[in-house]
Amino acid sequence: MCVIGHSDQIASTIRRDLGTIVFSMFLMLTLYMQQVLGYSPLRTGLAYPAFVAGAGAALVGVLVAIGIVRRRDLAATAPQPALEAA
Repeated sequence: MCVIGHSDQIASTIRRDLGTIVFSMFLMLTLYMQQVLGYSPLRTGLAYPAFVAGAGAALVGVLVAIGIVRRRDLAATAPQPALEAA
């Protein structure tokens, strides 16, 4: 079996599976917050931005720690000031 020739198919499968997992996680988390913790729908919705920001920061921290993303790479992708015409 040649894995390299099927990289697009493998990527699509992984993307689909991750999307399903994330959707399921948020659905179960919403039900837990409303049914078990007694949160209102509004309070549940307002809790998600903090959750997403925390998870994103943790992911970047892990990637920097294991060396996949280096600090200089993050600095290189930062917005640069526009050059002025001479």
